[in-house]
Amino acid sequence: MGVAVFFKVPQVVPKLEEMGKSEFTITFFRICMYIMGIILVGGGVRKLIQHFKPEENASGDSPSGNEDSQ
Repeated sequence: MGVAVFFKVPQVVPKLEEMGKSEFTITFFRICMYIMGIILVGGGVRKLIQHFKPEENASGDSPSGNEDSQ
């Protein structure tokens, strides 16, 4: 979703200009939408990293807990 914001903003801004919105409104809209896109992309990247990162226990044990103890 975050990447789509970066493609959608340039399509929406001309529509705002046609509606006669002020330059401040258009600039504010762009800034807010790009910040939202950055936050969404950052959250998605964080989820991907957490999903593919191998799990490690704090004590250094193997994640499966199948260590041989003799």
